[in-house]
Amino acid sequence: MTEIDLTEFESKLLLRRVRVEDHPALVDLEKRCFPGQQPWSEEQIRSQIEHFPEGQLCLEYDGQIVASSSSLIVDFGDYDDWHSWHQ
Repeated sequence: MTEIDLTEFESKLLLRRVRVEDHPALVDLEKRCFPGQQPWSEEQIRSQIEHFPEGQLCLEYDGQIVASSSSLIVDFGDYDDWHSWHQ
């Protein structure tokens, strides 16, 4: 039986940390996923990366960002047991 080379059909997925230069692609993604919502500014992305780089992730599919995730570290001692997102 002849072996078939399937590499031409493979796509590359890459999970990595967000970089500041990803901002335009992240804005495009946010606009498509959350229409009408103000996308994050470059300054906000930069701040997230500076304070908690391990929590800022994106997924590339064939070199294009298709998903992102941003996490925060919160000191719950600064808040009551119950608070709203705006607080």
